[in-house]
Amino acid sequence: DVKELYIISTAMQQVLENIVKHNEVSKSFPVQIYINNKENYLVIENNKNNKISKERSHKRGIVNIKQRYSYFTDNEVIIENSGNKFIIKLPLLTE
Repeated sequence: DVKELYIISTAMQQVLENIVKHNEVSKSFPVQIYINNKENYLVIENNKNNKISKERSHKRGIVNIKQRYSYFTDNEVIIENSGNKFIIKLPLLTE
C-alpha cells in the first residue's frame, strides 16, 4: 500500500529545486514534471530545457540525496539523464 511508504525528508524539494535550477522555465519553455511510483521507487521525470546561461553547479544536490539515502537503505537512487529528459528514482522506504 503506497500510503505506508516514505521518502527521505526534503528529498523531493531538492529534486524540484534542481529542475528549476537547471532548466529554462517560462511560458515559451514549459517544464513538464511527472511524478509516480513504480517498483518501490518514487519516479520524478522532467523534460529538459537547458538554460542558455548556466548557473555554476557543484553537483552536490544529487550526491547529497544519494548519501542520505545510503543511511536508510541499500537500494540506490537511480539517475537517467538522456538528451531530452531527466529521471530520478528515489527508493520508497517502509520505516
